Amino acid sequence: MICDDTHAYLFFTGDDGNFYRSRTRIEDFPKGMSDPEIAIRDQRSSLFEASITYRIKGTNTYLTLIEALSPARYYRAWISDRLDGAWTPVPNADSWQAPFAGINNVTFEEGVTPWTRDISHGEMIRDGYDERMILDPDKLQLLYQGRDPASSGRYELLPYQLGLLTLDRSGT
Repeated sequence: MICDDTHAYLFFTGDDGNFYRSRTRIEDFPKGMSDPEIAIRDQRSSLFEASITYRIKGTNTYLTLIEALSPARYYRAWISDRLDGAWTPVPNADSWQAPFAGINNVTFEEGVTPWTRDISHGEMIRDGYDERMILDPDKLQLLYQGRDPASSGRYELLPYQLGLLTLDRSGT
């Protein structure tokens, strides 16, 4: 859920390559949600689950992150100037090779053995805690779950652990 000045929006994935959007007027929330419509469509392996949408602090820009499934879990990113508008992939944050957050652009701290290849079911640390979902681009952190890549077995028994990614701008 995220709100603009007039509407409450519910965004979700169907584990089918579709990212859905439904909305209602704020004064009608939680009732009156519209029928879901597809906001973004892709292959199931590239647009899977764990989506979340934020407003970038001080702008009229929204950021959506969606977890991809394969070859390991990672996040892709899209932006829009309206919650009911079209979503555009963020350059260099939209693929396995160049993800928003994934093993191909995550560096573990010196002395820490990489303990996961999966960046999964994340949540950005927000600038507040209300329905506007404000994200400060100068303080980007992603709380996520990962697991030992050697682990296997039934999904619900996999040994997931929490990790925290922090944007490092020292190389830019």
